[in-house]
Amino acid sequence: MIKCNSKEMCCDKDERGECQAALDFNCEFKEKGLWGKYIITKASGKPLNPNFYAIVLRIDGGQYVEACREGVKAFAEAVKEANPLLCEDIKARLWAYGMKELSEDMKKNERPWPSYRYE
Repeated sequence: MIKCNSKEMCCDKDERGECQAALDFNCEFKEKGLWGKYIITKASGKPLNPNFYAIVLRIDGGQYVEACREGVKAFAEAVKEANPLLCEDIKARLWAYGMKELSEDMKKNERPWPSYRYE
């Protein structure tokens, strides 16, 4: 038995084969692997397929940002032939975050230009 949120839960698998204790938002085991951190809805408000499952890869920052960006870049390349605009949009967003971080780093490490000039 797993004790989670002050109630005992067995580790029976759900219809997707996942342990319900591990999917609980407040579960003490959430730092051990994959868990339900985000609630995803459609922008249109339409319901998701009951078998819907997604993994969120944050590209704006966070502990694993570089790994997430590599995953998103791989996805962009994989859909490039079928949807070139999606590929371009994803790569543009990745580039924008990279430029924003570069700009912030440059501001932090700002130093005066050397007094010499190239002629």
